[in-house]
Amino acid sequence: MPGHTWQFLKRSIINGDEQMPATEAQIVKLATAGKIKRNTQVFSPTRTKGKWLEAASVPGLVKAIEKGEAARAASKADAKHQKAIDKKAKSDAAANAEPKTLVKVREQVTDLLTSGESVEFICMQAKPVAIKADAVVVTNKRLMVCHPKMLGRFEFEDMLWRELGDAHIKENIIGSTFTMKHHSGKVVEIGMLSKPDARQLYRIAQEREEEAEETRRKREMEERSAGAMNITMAAPQTSAPPPEPANDPVARLSKLKQMLDAGLIDQADFDKRKAEILSEL
Repeated sequence: MPGHTWQFLKRSIINGDEQMPATEAQIVKLATAGKIKRNTQVFSPTRTKGKWLEAASVPGLVKAIEKGEAARAASKADAKHQKAIDKKAKSDAAANAEPKTLVKVREQVTDLLTSGESVEFICMQAKPVAIKADAVVVTNKRLMVCHPKMLGRFEFEDMLWRELGDAHIKENIIGSTFTMKHHSGKVVEIGMLSKPDARQLYRIAQEREEEAEETRRKREMEERSAGAMNITMAAPQTSAPPPEPANDPVARLSKLKQMLDAGLIDQADFDKRKAEILSEL
């Protein structure tokens, strides 16, 4: 049994409307693809009962047209969403990419790092392009200010965190200012920073101050503990018995008797020496 046959009018600027033959599978495919629109005139001896009708009047074609419209709308939405994702990714990459000057600063600073030292944060002053901006480098040991010079060179000014204190930021109408005090009394001031960079710098400085304070506290406790261990109690002084007189006759007779009892002298010697001692009285 032959399938259903169709015809539809194809508009042409040169030839006007042309009657185009199609099988049912072809006309459904054309409707899904958007080639057959709702106002396209279609004809089928069986489906339209031999009448020319708009495709919108044929339920099967309307269903195919709507299916195609939904698919194209979804595809368009997906493409728009993907475009937005790509745009954001590109924007994020640009925002996260370091300016050429910061890249140079990082390269220069890397050669200056000591053993166990690492870079934690780098920012630049928000100065106009025509004015050379200073860069600020934060490591786990130092705060460094990099002053740009001619021919891409930099002059570095660095201070150890343990020598700094009293961090402070002031947010101005244009840019923010970060300050700290050096133990020598010098005030380190870095202006024209963006608000986020100034706040990040202030947060790190606060952490370094807390670490330094904790280190000082522990050292003081250790020193007090060591001092307490070195304290010794003085022994109480006792008065020595007064020395016996060298010519005390009683002591001499007692000693002489001890010698006799010990067999060191005989009775004759004892009697002789006893007589001598008594004669001295």
